[in-house]
Amino acid sequence: MSTSNFFQRSTISSTSYNTSPDGYWNTGNTSLSLINEGTVTISYSFDGVTTNGDLVPGTPSSAQAFNNRGYSAVWFKVASGSSVVRIEACAGTIDIAGLAGGTSSNPIITSLAGIAGIDGYSAGTLSAQNQYVSISTQGCQSVSIVLSAPGGFSGQVTFQQQPAPNAAWLDDYCISEAGIVAGAYGYQTTTAGVWIASVGGYYAYRVLCNIWSSGTMNVSMDAAVGVNTATDASMITDMASHGPAAVKNASTAAVATDPALVVALSPNNPLQGWTGSATVPLLASASGVLSCNIANDGYSTLPVGGIYNGSSNPGIGIGVLSPLALDGYSNLETTLNTLIAGEDLTNNRMMTAGEYSFVNLTASGQVKASSAILHSVVINSAASSASITIANATSGTTPPVATIVAASVLAPVTLIYDVICGTGIYVTISGAAANVTITYV
Repeated sequence: MSTSNFFQRSTISSTSYNTSPDGYWNTGNTSLSLINEGTVTISYSFDGVTTNGDLVPGTPSSAQAFNNRGYSAVWFKVASGSSVVRIEACAGTIDIAGLAGGTSSNPIITSLAGIAGIDGYSAGTLSAQNQYVSISTQGCQSVSIVLSAPGGFSGQVTFQQQPAPNAAWLDDYCISEAGIVAGAYGYQTTTAGVWIASVGGYYAYRVLCNIWSSGTMNVSMDAAVGVNTATDASMITDMASHGPAAVKNASTAAVATDPALVVALSPNNPLQGWTGSATVPLLASASGVLSCNIANDGYSTLPVGGIYNGSSNPGIGIGVLSPLALDGYSNLETTLNTLIAGEDLTNNRMMTAGEYSFVNLTASGQVKASSAILHSVVINSAASSASITIANATSGTTPPVATIVAASVLAPVTLIYDVICGTGIYVTISGAAANVTITYV
């Protein structure tokens, strides 16, 4: 033992736990060893009520070590006779290997098998309904449970955990040693076997005989500080006959017999049952948050629509949901709120008119220095010897779009082209005077 802050050797002869503890020490001490130096089995308890284990002479459990625990008192009892127990508590840690020493010629324990790393032990028998064997699990992470019935047993035992002192016992799922690979969890059994429970955060653990017909079930439990990787997981269950919920590999499809996780929103949640045209907000309307509503139309469908929030009443009412509608052929019915420019619903026609820019020239000049559509050339007047050349350019006569000889047309005249001039529009007037108007886009 690293630092001995408390030592006591006591003779135990009481057959029940006394009102006052048999050993009490400073609560700052966190490590404890209990050693039975006599020949009679001693039971010990850390609360004076629940038996947390037995110190059996001549076996590995004749000495127990508890590291990093907050115990500050212990009670002892014997079934009959008397025996001597040694208590040592310290602020450091217990050298478990040292428990095997005593002296080289008179070892306290001849074998460390079964006690290394074990912080608690409890054993007992179940031979009647409502009998149980319990163990303290404060500071422990796992409990191994060995059930045996060499003489036969007809009944059922239940694994239970206690979350706090004096709290109600709750059914608890643990895993059978044979079922570790297959994930065989359960909270009750009718047969012998080895079970492992994760007990982190529990105050105590027990095996309860809830049904008994005949025979005896032997129970042995070891509580350990270390994490048991076999059960280092959380299970979702109703703590009764349903669950745990099935978890499968990504490549394995779910089947009807899988224990399913059923999820429902609380009635206190904004999303709850409704009928008719009622709306339910999914996202609260706030700055930077999208507001979304769902309505139930009574036909197991999800209608899509909108809510009018204008300042004037359009007929359906401000803030009322209006879903989109279909005709008898599943076509979406739509009506524009305003007319399209030029739309004449009275006469069922669309009125359109072209809008063009223009340049009037009496001499050569540029119409547009970038891409344009040449709509028309209007020759207002021209001498018979005048020649007019329109080019797809910003200057000059090439490449020409058209060359018009005034003698071949009767002014005034409008010539429609509607061609794209990708570079620009340039007009050259030569030979004689002319007055020309160019329209373009």
